[in-house]
Amino acid sequence: MAFSFFSNKQNSQSRIVIDIASGSIGGAVVFLSGAVNGKTTSRPKIEYQTRISLPIRAKIDSVSLMSDTKQALEKVLGEIRKNSKAKFTEVDVVCSSPWFSARTRGVSYEKTEAFFVTEKLIREITVKESAKMKSEMDAGVLSIEERIAHIRLNGYESQNPLGKKVKRLDLLLFASFIPKDFAEQTTHSIEAILPAKRIIFHSLPFVSFHTFSRIWHTEKQFAFMHIGAELSEFLLVDGGAIAETLSFPVGVNHLVRSIAASQDVSKELAATSLATYSRGGADAAFNKRIETDTSSIKEEWLAYIDQVVRESLPDHHSVQKMYISADSDTGPFWTQAVHPHIQNAVSLDATTLESFVEHSPAIKLDLSLAVAVLYFNNLHT
Repeated sequence: MAFSFFSNKQNSQSRIVIDIASGSIGGAVVFLSGAVNGKTTSRPKIEYQTRISLPIRAKIDSVSLMSDTKQALEKVLGEIRKNSKAKFTEVDVVCSSPWFSARTRGVSYEKTEAFFVTEKLIREITVKESAKMKSEMDAGVLSIEERIAHIRLNGYESQNPLGKKVKRLDLLLFASFIPKDFAEQTTHSIEAILPAKRIIFHSLPFVSFHTFSRIWHTEKQFAFMHIGAELSEFLLVDGGAIAETLSFPVGVNHLVRSIAASQDVSKELAATSLATYSRGGADAAFNKRIETDTSSIKEEWLAYIDQVVRESLPDHHSVQKMYISADSDTGPFWTQAVHPHIQNAVSLDATTLESFVEHSPAIKLDLSLAVAVLYFNNLHT
């Protein structure tokens, strides 16, 4: 469970949520629970959503990715302005790799005499340690999140630590950072198109951890893998706390490029072939060829998972369950790939969150946006 002692909760009428991934940009107009067009509601509502894919390039470099991201973002913002009349002042931007970097750090505060856990004490510890983490980063980054991901009092997990008298306080701090040039470009694009008074940046791992820890609150150990176009985001939760966050340079586009090169076809046709295979294939020969064309990518992806699990979990423990988030065309591919290694692998799709988020019948719920919406709803209401 994540803690936000220092956020000022407020029930804004509506807000904009932007999801910046490595291969697409999504956007949504959201009404938080309790404030949907003046009516009381227990769930947040997505009034409008859209997503635009970035082009699949033969090779990725920072300049082209920045340019493609800017163009897609401005298209998304334009569609939001055109299709929604909602009044808002704040825009939340969720960043996936490669647009953020993250650090976690465990901190212990212990005294011989018992002391009270106060908001002031937690704030002082958080500010001090966050400053240390920021000093370890490159000068060209901005700090966007300083969160408490886990708290233990006298060695025991606590959901309500304030006011308790203890001798030992253990905090797990999470901090994330984004490049200054990316932040400036994104801010400029948003302010040029939407009347935003405040733009807040967030990282995908913390947003996902917070949301899924609340949904699966009885599960103290699980992994969450988000497969993007160019990268995969891995989040490992152990003992109810973030054990590791990591990005792998393997994504859907790597499979597409491999198929396109092997079969000498366009990337568009390769993407269609991959989707066909993932949904069950056409015939044995077709399936075999796709498996051959993607085998090296799959093995590289599995090797990253194996390495991070071995390094992050003590005593050779294994991951009990992995939740995999990917587009509907390739979700089954990744789930099948990891199944021999992690028996309980679950492919997530938007229906997973249908009962938590309201939306109009015309909208096909976007999983990444829905995860973000649930996080912001809890943060601000």
